[in-house]
Amino acid sequence: MKRTLALLLSAITLLGVESCKRDFGLKDQSVQLSAPIAGTSLSLKDFIESENYEVDNEGKVHLRYGVELYTARPIEYLSIPNRTDSHKVSLETISLSNTAIESDVTLGEAYSPAILLHGKSVAIDTITIFNASTIQIDANTFFESASLESGWMIMTIKNGFPVDIESMLFRLRNASDNSLVGEPLEFKDIKAGETKTDSVDMTGEYAEGNMIGELVRVKTRASDGEVLINKNDALTVTVRVKDLKAFEATAVFPAQDLIDFDLAWDYDFGGAELTDLIIESGTLVMQVQSSINEIVRVTYEAPALVDPTTGDTVLQKFDVPAAVDGKGITEREERSLAGYQVILRGKRGEGWLEKNAFHNRLKASIDYTGVKKTISKRDSITLYIGVIDVVPSFARGYLGQELQTIGPETKSLDAFNNLSGVLELDDLEMSLEITNTAGVDALVAIPSVTSINKEGKEVAFESDLLSGGITVGAGTETGPAWRGVYQFNQSNSNADAFVENLPKAFNYSLVLSTNPAGNDNDWQDFIKTESELTASVMLDIPMNLDPKSIVLQDTINIGLTQLASNLENADEMNLNMIVYNGYPYFSSFKLILLDENDESFKTLYDSERVAEPGVIADGGDKVTEVTRTIFTETLTRSEIDQAIESKRAIVIATLQSSTSVAYPIYDSYTIDIKLTADVAYNQGFE
Repeated sequence: MKRTLALLLSAITLLGVESCKRDFGLKDQSVQLSAPIAGTSLSLKDFIESENYEVDNEGKVHLRYGVELYTARPIEYLSIPNRTDSHKVSLETISLSNTAIESDVTLGEAYSPAILLHGKSVAIDTITIFNASTIQIDANTFFESASLESGWMIMTIKNGFPVDIESMLFRLRNASDNSLVGEPLEFKDIKAGETKTDSVDMTGEYAEGNMIGELVRVKTRASDGEVLINKNDALTVTVRVKDLKAFEATAVFPAQDLIDFDLAWDYDFGGAELTDLIIESGTLVMQVQSSINEIVRVTYEAPALVDPTTGDTVLQKFDVPAAVDGKGITEREERSLAGYQVILRGKRGEGWLEKNAFHNRLKASIDYTGVKKTISKRDSITLYIGVIDVVPSFARGYLGQELQTIGPETKSLDAFNNLSGVLELDDLEMSLEITNTAGVDALVAIPSVTSINKEGKEVAFESDLLSGGITVGAGTETGPAWRGVYQFNQSNSNADAFVENLPKAFNYSLVLSTNPAGNDNDWQDFIKTESELTASVMLDIPMNLDPKSIVLQDTINIGLTQLASNLENADEMNLNMIVYNGYPYFSSFKLILLDENDESFKTLYDSERVAEPGVIADGGDKVTEVTRTIFTETLTRSEIDQAIESKRAIVIATLQSSTSVAYPIYDSYTIDIKLTADVAYNQGFE
């Protein structure tokens, strides 16, 4: 730290000057000039940062300093991965109606003689009927038309005739153009009153809602005796569909769920097993892309996301408009999750017993509208759901075992930046302070700490207290932080030598292990945004000094240029340093003159000459009277010319112990310095 002092100019004292004139025949006169040219005051407080300089109630100076070796917020190391799910549904997974269709053909319609025999009991021989009848099948409940990729049309025949059917050939046609639909079916051995079922493979078929069922051939067995003839007895054809997938279909689609998924997301937190989170920031993203010509209703449920203000879980619904002319529709909604609680204990109905497990549900559906719509296989709906960019403000669970190595690192220490030399300290207090506000145990090992001074000298710190590592307890969620303070002194360490090195930096390494005993907290570890683990070296140095060449220095302005006109005829000049020493130590001094480029060109005063220490009364420890010492240096003519050009100078004071006593330093102590110039020159008269 450099302090620039203003030029102190006082009235110039002229000694032995008389005014003479040539008319009176007076001779040249010798003139003595003495003038102050600079001054400064040196104090330890000017060389120690104000935040580190403290004065106790007795006025004694303490140097207090803290070096933060390590600080970490554990929550910053907890990364929440983005979780997303995407599901696509096309027409092949959209259900067509599966309503059963029934159609009848009566005995009278299939076999006209039955009309004449109606009400009579007769024995019937074997009968073979060709092109017996057609059945109008209204399949519009399935579709108006469909180009089918695959699926089945299930045909069930119930024999309501009074005789057994030995065989029956049945086929389907589209009513509009009489085109066949699938292969004909042949039913055999349908006893009276019983049913038979068979299926038409619809793969590659084109089918319409209006179809005709043809009884191509019906062969009955002879009756076992007489049977009652009722012309209204009927053969019933029931039509169902199964697994129909269409390339394209025009239909009235039934209400149905297109997507209904339980999404069980298992998070990987790198060894941690979490049960709860609170989100500081994050986003729920839902996006739907649809080319389906129906309104799609989307529902997202997250029982594991709880609104902090209402306690409600997330239930998000929105509708995607029907696509028009096959043009896709995209709807996107985002919802801030700031402040939301995340339950990571699995599915609510299963007891919340899991860890790292997030339960949510995604559903998309269409309603029954009664309106025919055309949908092709090219039409689809894609649902995207994501919980992204989550930054937690709180986490609970087992935070796992992490090993973190810090360093070797160097931390600067500016407490001694403006001091140099050898310092003997008395009553030094040095401590390691560890504070933990996170709810997780830890073990801190400090393999090495070294102090490094300006000259590069290193002193390694040694103490048995650090040999086995330091156990760090967990903080409490609502109570105070865990705090451990470890004091180092001459009996358990080399703390004095470590600090007397006047370090400008500490070099250290540190190893941090979390949960060294495992999950002994039973998933009750916690971290918050503000949770911190810090380790700091604290110094409390009562400035009881036994100095060995402690150096104080300052850069000052000097005012020799003000005397330039008076120095023209001077052959030499005395430069005086007047020292008022308020410290209890001998002090030597140097004055280094600087040129206009702040380069030194002259060093004044011999370091062998010292200023006497301030006076301490017998039995006391405080300077009661300052001592005054004058150092004089004579400059030659050439040195004067150089000195006139000098605007600045460096004053260096070196404190030396006067006794083996380590005196305390009081805040009032200073070394005051004045620089004066004495010049003798001849005053001529014309």
